[in-house]
Amino acid sequence: MTCFQAIIIDKVKVPNRIVLSPINSSFGDRSGNVTKRLVNFHSKIAKGQVGLSIVGSTAVSKNGRVNYNGLLLDCEEKIDNFAELFRAIEDAGSIPAIQLMHAGRQTSPEVTGLNVIAPSNIASPFFGVIPQPLEISEIEDIVGQFSKSALFAKKAGARLIELHGAHGYLIEQFLSPCSNKRHDEYGGSLENRVRFFRRIVKAVKDKLGKDFPLICRIGVDDYRRARIRREESLVIANLLEKAGADCISITAGIYGQRDKIYPIDLQHCRIRLEATKKIKQKLKIPVIYGGGITKFCEAEEILQSKQADLVGIARAIIADPEFVRKSINEETVTNCNRCNYCIYNFRNNETLRCSVNSNL
Repeated sequence: MTCFQAIIIDKVKVPNRIVLSPINSSFGDRSGNVTKRLVNFHSKIAKGQVGLSIVGSTAVSKNGRVNYNGLLLDCEEKIDNFAELFRAIEDAGSIPAIQLMHAGRQTSPEVTGLNVIAPSNIASPFFGVIPQPLEISEIEDIVGQFSKSALFAKKAGARLIELHGAHGYLIEQFLSPCSNKRHDEYGGSLENRVRFFRRIVKAVKDKLGKDFPLICRIGVDDYRRARIRREESLVIANLLEKAGADCISITAGIYGQRDKIYPIDLQHCRIRLEATKKIKQKLKIPVIYGGGITKFCEAEEILQSKQADLVGIARAIIADPEFVRKSINEETVTNCNRCNYCIYNFRNNETLRCSVNSNL
């Protein structure tokens, strides 16, 4: 089966094509540190034979955190803490990776203790806080924060880095005409709106070396009136490949659109799958499809039909951490019912939960 075939992302060999899509579990502590609970969560999943395990929603700075117990990797002192997590994942047979992000306007002063910032002074429809527009020097500082966090992650043992350019976070706030009303080099044309993302890619590559794999996650549709169009997402993916990205991960939607980010109907799955296929046809680098996959046969069909090179799965693996191993051995899997009970409210001090798996 195609799912069980190894694949190389730049210089890293991934043992199979199932990816743990990055999950914001809120299993960290108030300082953004890795906890035993988080290590156990990822260790169970890695033992379940997921090929690539991406640790999700790790902020690069204090004002980039989206929720109270979200992860934060902003200084060298945290390297040993994160090293325990990556070591547990690798010892269990999976490839450890980390998703780096900045919340931008999708947070609040109650979470960060700092002012909310964004490309323009337009509030997130989900959080409702009017942000301070970033100065050029501040944008450059954030680019540097991404590259420093990537270096800390590499030193801690992460084998790949994913940059979160979707779901309405800061990078996508620059990409989207809904949230970016700037009139300088970072606003206006699509090429200008991609500039921030491309500079982060270059800075990370310069810091880690060209042979360290970098995944860029993009949203192919944010489902807003003046939005990122699916045609534009193809251009964005091309520009990121040219900037140095080694893999593109596909998703869609922003917060406040639970059924778009975490699709519960096949129509939303088809929309992003069609976009994924078009992007894969145009790129030379691997493409990850993510969204709505709850059965192993669905992942296999996508891979066999060459609509993607890898498949990202989150909810089905939350429901059953041994999803991959059981599927390989034709054992009974605890099925995800797409109830989206796992999607908790970031504005409250909640953690990941599941209606069919109480052992989180």
